[in-house]
Amino acid sequence: MMELKKSVQTCTKRPNIIRTITIALVVGNCLVIINQFQPLVHGPRTIELWLRIGLDYLVPFTVSNLGVLSGSRHAQP
Repeated sequence: MMELKKSVQTCTKRPNIIRTITIALVVGNCLVIINQFQPLVHGPRTIELWLRIGLDYLVPFTVSNLGVLSGSRHAQP
């Protein structure tokens, strides 16, 4: 439980959250354009499409947070 709390504290530090959100927005926009452009522009806009778009942002956010945690583990003695 203490490890989870420490991980959440690391990920929610202001510099880390700004970095991970920025990465998620940049990479997420690229993924939406690559993966969802046609259905988004030409329809139909279903709940499945919006869930896929959400995942296009969630995946890079999660991966960048895992990178933050990995880097913080290596930085600690």
